[in-house]
Amino acid sequence: MPLPRCCNYEAFDIATKAAWIIGKPGAEAMRQTSDGLRKLVDDMATTKQTLDRGMADLGIV
Repeated sequence: MPLPRCCNYEAFDIATKAAWIIGKPGAEAMRQTSDGLRKLVDDMATTKQTLDRGMADLGIV
């Protein structure tokens, strides 16, 4: 069952909300977001290392 594309979660009963969690679409969405943020952090660390190395080659501290 996919999550609804709205922000009015008060419009849904507890059983429906529980089905989102138990049925995994909510948990899967959070996992995908978490994975994306972790990749972003790794990419930013790699970029910082590359910039630091390049600046050091130019004599910039």
